[in-house]
Amino acid sequence: MVQAPKHISAFTYAIKRLCTVDNDFPAAEELFHTLLFDRLRLLIHADNAADNVPAKYTRAQPPFTDEEIMTFQKCMSTLIRYSPNTEFALKYVCFMLSHFDAPLRTRHLEHSALINIIYVLHTFKAYNEALDFIRIGLERGILFDLPNANRGRFDQSADIFRSVCYPVLVYHKLRFSDDNLSLEPTNSYRRT
Repeated sequence: MVQAPKHISAFTYAIKRLCTVDNDFPAAEELFHTLLFDRLRLLIHADNAADNVPAKYTRAQPPFTDEEIMTFQKCMSTLIRYSPNTEFALKYVCFMLSHFDAPLRTRHLEHSALINIIYVLHTFKAYNEALDFIRIGLERGILFDLPNANRGRFDQSADIFRSVCYPVLVYHKLRFSDDNLSLEPTNSYRRT
């Protein structure tokens, strides 16, 4: 059993270390579970279970602090980015989209998950699947997002999206259109 950090913000570092240094993804998942249920005290709210609507994770009281929200978002993003394979990465993207609402799930977290799933798919050479997620990003207008100065480097969605997409676009001989709304063929491999 992995020992949980004393301070909530240390969960991000601990989960990243388990994934990248210790190469122990199951332990990282266990620590994330501890974050959800022991530290954030989330409850599974299943009022709509009969309607085939996934149960939501909520907390009655007190409201989430900014630090709790940021820690959850960074940990979720870390689990997606450092998943041992594409199936785990997709599992966590689906888990986040199905079971969490605001304030834990924000547009920023969704964009971070999108960027991370493209990164993972590219890493495992799943270029066609990565291209599907790039198109989703364009539909969501990710290239028009402006950085939030309060979040620092963690919120440079448009620039990071471009960077992560570049190898996939080169592979498919595509580039972003001039209006950043679609993809178009290219013979040149300049960064767009």
